Amino acid sequence: MSVQPQNHPQAVINPLTGKSYNKEAFQFIDTDNFDAQIVLDVLQGRRAGVIFRKQISEDECKAIKENFWKSEMRYTRGEAVPAQYLGTYHYAKKIETYFEQAEAVNPSLDKLFENTNDPVNRFGAAVEKLAAEQGVMYRQAEHDGRKSCRFVMRSWSESGAFSLKPHEDWSQCLDPAQSNFEAQLMGTNPLMATNMNVEAAEGGFLRYFNIIPDEASKAELGLTHIGYPYPIESLEGIQYQDIYPRQGDIYCFNAAAVHAVGPITSVGQQRATIAFVSGMKDDSTILTWT
Repeated sequence: MSVQPQNHPQAVINPLTGKSYNKEAFQFIDTDNFDAQIVLDVLQGRRAGVIFRKQISEDECKAIKENFWKSEMRYTRGEAVPAQYLGTYHYAKKIETYFEQAEAVNPSLDKLFENTNDPVNRFGAAVEKLAAEQGVMYRQAEHDGRKSCRFVMRSWSESGAFSLKPHEDWSQCLDPAQSNFEAQLMGTNPLMATNMNVEAAEGGFLRYFNIIPDEASKAELGLTHIGYPYPIESLEGIQYQDIYPRQGDIYCFNAAAVHAVGPITSVGQQRATIAFVSGMKDDSTILTWT
């Protein structure tokens, strides 16, 4: 007697639920003029994001790229996000491990800016100055006397439907393995991602969805404490916008909302960014880490 194949219904993926920005706050400000107040607006939840055009010169970008590819500290980070990296992430690590790695790699990060300027310091100094005028401290996150990693630089050329699938970056911050991490005190404050475009391949746009998923949606999809990847079906009907960074641009956005990176469509080009995240631990402290 032959056995007939059984037809099992596919699991239904429900649309994400959570918080959204109103129409005005959702639209990114697009400007050639750097304004630290807009950065604070993103950090304090008044604005979803901003893109500052032409903040890193062509010569600076060239020198940074050359230093990156010469670095002996560069490595490949796994199959999920295949790319070349300099620096370290806290993702899916015990907090002690992350800070040990940060302490080891931080001294080498300055070499990325040999014979050129440091756009991370330039950005941080401007935000720190304005924040201090408003009674807010801007600093690297800390743990047991160690400081977080200043930034990571990454370069990749992945194609496909997305070169980086839809995800959000807040869930990973709540990992129980990082229960003593001071960033977990942020509560519902925005988690701001800062990306500095050193090389902008064709494609590679930021797709930014107007949804900050709630815990019920994360749990239903099995993404609690992970936040990656969100099925595209769960995003059907949710408003989004595409942001097209060019070389030299700096853009900041609330990474607690779902976002993705579009496919790279040019052969032989890379999408290379310097990146870190920031958030308000409380009303008087902004933390940065990777």
